[in-house]
Amino acid sequence: MRTKKEQLSPTLAAMVDQEIEMGREEGRAEGIKEAKKMFARKLIRDNFSSEYIANLTRLDIEVVANLRDTE
Repeated sequence: MRTKKEQLSPTLAAMVDQEIEMGREEGRAEGIKEAKKMFARKLIRDNFSSEYIANLTRLDIEVVANLRDTE
């Protein structure tokens, strides 16, 4: 019994594989960004400067400022 993917043409199957991989990469990037924000929130609670947090996490200073405003 063939799976749905096996029923696709080779070109279409390759496109599906590419889209799946792109989705995974986007998910990883989003997860990393969220982890950086969580770490930044912890540093904000510990009273580190926005500049230090931005430098350490590589988040934009504006992102850190927005996180600080919401803490």
